[in-house]
Amino acid sequence: MKLGDRPELYVRLLGPPEFILNGERVSFHTRKTAALCTYVACQASRRVERSTLSELLWGATEARFARGSLRTALSILCRGGATRHILERDRNTVWFAGDPANSDLAHFHQCIARGTERGYREALVLWRDEPLRAVEVGEPAFDDWAAEFRQNTISFAYRYLTERLSAFTGSAAT
Repeated sequence: MKLGDRPELYVRLLGPPEFILNGERVSFHTRKTAALCTYVACQASRRVERSTLSELLWGATEARFARGSLRTALSILCRGGATRHILERDRNTVWFAGDPANSDLAHFHQCIARGTERGYREALVLWRDEPLRAVEVGEPAFDDWAAEFRQNTISFAYRYLTERLSAFTGSAAT
């Protein structure tokens, strides 16, 4: 990568979360740093309050220790290696540094929205497994969020595909 070139970051959310930077899978120091990046990436281009992140991932810990754990995790993520390209931060918020449209979930939605056989086939290739499979870290707030995200994603896909298929069968019956 040349100086000034922006790295290519791709996020896989359909199945176990993965971050791919310039074609290489990113490794994380801990499950919580991976979970932190996953949560922020799922928030699209929104900024997330640090207090929200510390409560989500270290909720069982006293607030000042939770904030310290978050600061440490962000420092590890942002100081070097491939993970420094995933998040941006300021004093109060954290946000995803990549393009939110550059994910398998965004591409999945685009494929099924086409409503073509080819689009459905491409969507099937993208669907590796349940969204965010095995992302849980043992923190109830985060694990509940992951389960809700998973259920909402599956429900959306099911509803959308049901509507599309009903439209096909309705038009075939006339």
